[in-house]
Amino acid sequence: MKPRWKVPFPYGYGASVDSMGSISAPLLAATSTALLGLVLTLGDAIRWSNAALFLLVGASFAFVSAVQLTFWARRFVVTPSELAEWWPERFESRDSELEWEQRFHYERFLVWAERAKAAYNSGVLLLLASIPVMLVPKGPRLLDVNHVRLAAAALALAAFLAEAVWIWLALRRPHRFDPVGSVI
Repeated sequence: MKPRWKVPFPYGYGASVDSMGSISAPLLAATSTALLGLVLTLGDAIRWSNAALFLLVGASFAFVSAVQLTFWARRFVVTPSELAEWWPERFESRDSELEWEQRFHYERFLVWAERAKAAYNSGVLLLLASIPVMLVPKGPRLLDVNHVRLAAAALALAAFLAEAVWIWLALRRPHRFDPVGSVI
């Protein structure tokens, strides 16, 4: 049986996109910007300070973009209960135009939400890539650096690689629901 309304899959997708764009992305944008100031201040102590600056500026812009794109996505979120409240007579009469409007809005939401997710994931990867770059200090030989510092840089690099794999796997996961019950 085909559902009357376009159903999000997973059911909490709209709330998770909203949380990403209204809580996580702004906090991470502020973190990236704060780290920019730190690198500008301590640039002489960082081996690849220009690379760190490039990555942090990219992360900041990606997170701000995620906030903006989430704002656009949120404009298209509409639930059947909202439709029933706004258009009670059309809702009860099973107006096919109202169903078309909800489906149209849902599809537009998905377009903007996917863009926001791409910006957010890019920001996370850029931010995580900047950390090992910032941890490598200047010095004549890399092997003369404190081993704990190198271990911290290696751990940060491992976190970046783990997140990259996580994002790649998430992109391959199904994200649409077929009314028959199968995931597309």
